[in-house]
Amino acid sequence: MASISSNPSYSPSSSSSSSSSVQQQQQYQVFINFRGEVRNGFVSHLYKALLRNGIYVFRDEDENRGKHLNTLFSRIEESKIALAIFSSLYAESEWCLDELVKIKECVDSGKLVVIPIFYKVNTSDVTKQEGVFGARFKDLVTRTSNIEKLFNWKKALEDVPQITGIKLGEMSDEAESVEKIVQEVIKELSMDVAKEIPVAGDEEETHEAPITSGDDDYDEEMPEAPLFDMDARLEQLVEMLNFECKSTRTIGVVGMPGIGKTTLADKLYEECEGKFRRCVFLRDVRGMWRGNTMDLLEQMRCENKGDDRVEVGRYRFGV
Repeated sequence: MASISSNPSYSPSSSSSSSSSVQQQQQYQVFINFRGEVRNGFVSHLYKALLRNGIYVFRDEDENRGKHLNTLFSRIEESKIALAIFSSLYAESEWCLDELVKIKECVDSGKLVVIPIFYKVNTSDVTKQEGVFGARFKDLVTRTSNIEKLFNWKKALEDVPQITGIKLGEMSDEAESVEKIVQEVIKELSMDVAKEIPVAGDEEETHEAPITSGDDDYDEEMPEAPLFDMDARLEQLVEMLNFECKSTRTIGVVGMPGIGKTTLADKLYEECEGKFRRCVFLRDVRGMWRGNTMDLLEQMRCENKGDDRVEVGRYRFGV
């Protein structure tokens, strides 16, 4: 049964005037892990850009973070994405490194996506603790006697930067880099929201597929229940697809059989096909796939290219 989530989802049309008091009532979507020397410049610009795009973001306002580290850990756990901003002074902060260890823990358990951002530092300086970055870390190490904590810090510094991130050099355009980060965050949030997109009404209006066996191990065709609030659900889909985006997007609409997924997809196709030079609506893909994997290609080619056909092996495709 598809359900409507009460958690905030990515919405580019959201108000950009979000205040800290409003955000406290919402589940944070993005956690920013950073050192204080970039707070009033780069991080401030990034923070405001995320808010303008309707994204709920947590940025610690307290320089003395050690007093509420458990609270910060909770913010990391409830977020969808963490932005780890590695700067030259990052590794001198025990609190930054403790946050990074927590971020790695959540990433390893599949509960969080991390985007590393290298702000005027080399990736290798972070992973190998070299250069100015490494010197700051070594100073911290000499003041720390907790061997387990040291091991976890080094492991996090080695592993997190291995994930594809964004680099800003001395000559980088910061405004352009901020926009790139925002778009990456939007992409990740869109992918996450697509997993929970609501598609149906109440439980009483759904139909349960019968249990089948043998060659009929896929769901039989079910009568579609009335789809409530169609316009709102269409708007959600269009918003997630983001037709202005240059990259390819795949949106999954999930739920019990008979609740209106195909009806919703069909309506979306009717509304948006005019935006494309070529488009095909493939119904019952699973059934076609069972018949022959090439049938899908044949239907796509024929619907796109008209009646002219050529033989390819024993299959016929539109050209």
